[in-house]
Order: sequence, then structure tokens, then C-alpha cells
Amino acid sequence: MAYQNSVAATFLATDAGGSALSSVIATLNGVAYTSGTAITTSGNKTLVVKAIDNAGNESRQTVNFNINKTPTINLTSPADNQTLTEGSPYKVEGSGADPDVGNVVTAKYKINNGRIRALQSGVSNGSTPISFLLNLTYKNKRLWDGESDVYGSDLAENVDHSLTVWAEDDQGGGSGEVTRKFRVVWNRPPVIDSENKDLGSFMQPPVVNYSATDPEGNTFTFSEY
Repeated sequence: MAYQNSVAATFLATDAGGSALSSVIATLNGVAYTSGTAITTSGNKTLVVKAIDNAGNESRQTVNFNINKTPTINLTSPADNQTLTEGSPYKVEGSGADPDVGNVVTAKYKINNGRIRALQSGVSNGSTPISFLLNLTYKNKRLWDGESDVYGSDLAENVDHSLTVWAEDDQGGGSGEVTRKFRVVWNRPPVIDSENKDLGSFMQPPVVNYSATDPEGNTFTFSEY
């Protein structure tokens, strides 16, 4: 049986034979233990409780369990409340850590309530964080990891979306979740390389050269008036 971070073991002995209890002794990994004391150190534990009555009868119970320290997560990027436009990068960077040597730690993420995906996994040495870096790109109304659509559907405009990141270990422990909000813009207006201006008076129709580009690469038309 595994407990996360700490546990306080409690025990009670009774005597049904009528001679009454003489003593109740408990040890935790060979060291005297008092019922209800918090156990906070990680690792395998053996609790032995021995009860003796006044007639010399003895009863013993042994319980084996484990204390697992939960991992932690540190998210350094992205910043909160970003607005993504076509081609915008969205960098997910940080680290996960676990104080228990040998635990396998996996940093995970999801977009909104979409599929849970792994960022990075590694074996903890008890002190060195396990770093992760994921470079996503917003294009065609979706977030992409290379050619993989990480959410699976279009991200709506004018609403908050969420990136959630956390860490888990292979002993059932999990960190708290860290969330970043972001919004997306589907379409921006074309950009003309000139500006409105008074061309003055002409005897002949003027010739004006200009060009325009569309940020999303969409087809557009010119209108003059």
C-alpha cells in the first residue's frame, strides 16, 4: 500500500480474555512508534504492533506500506493571456521534479479538455529537475506539434482556451496543475503597403502603384474609390 507525502498510523488493542492488557508496543522500521504520529519520510515502512495481556498472551500484527513524495511542476513558458495569430509560436517550457530517487516522472499537458499528452519523462535522482520543451505553432485555427494537431478541432475565436500542465510519478503521485489561458484570432485584414493621402488635382487619371499582403495567406481583392 502506498501513501502520498505522509500518513499517521493509528492502532488500538483490546483483550477479550478478561486478564486485561499489560502493554502495547509498536515499532516503525525497528524504532519505537506512537499511535497517530505523522510519518513523513519517503520509502518502504514496516509497522509492527505487539499487545501483551497480564496472563502473558501475546498478539502481533505487521503492516508494510510505502510513503511516496509527490512530484512538483515548474512552468516557465508560455506567459498567461497570450493572443495567437496565424503562424504564432506557442512554447511550452519548464521542468518536473521528484524528491524520491528512482521514481519515473512524466510531465503532461492538455489543451482545454482534450487528449492528455506527454511532454517529457525521466528517472528522478532526487534533486535534478527533468526539463521539457515543446514548440507548438498556431495555424489554420489549430495548434500543431510539427504535423500533429494537438487538440483535434478548431479553436474558437473570442473565448479563453487553456493549456494545463502537471507532473505524475510511477507511484501514483501527482503535482498540482498549472494553467495558462490564451486566445486565438482566425483572420486579420490585408495590409496595404501605402496609406490614404490626397493626390491633388490632375488633368489625366493618376497612376498609383501599391501592393498588399494577407497575414493568413488568403485570397483578397483590391477596390478603389
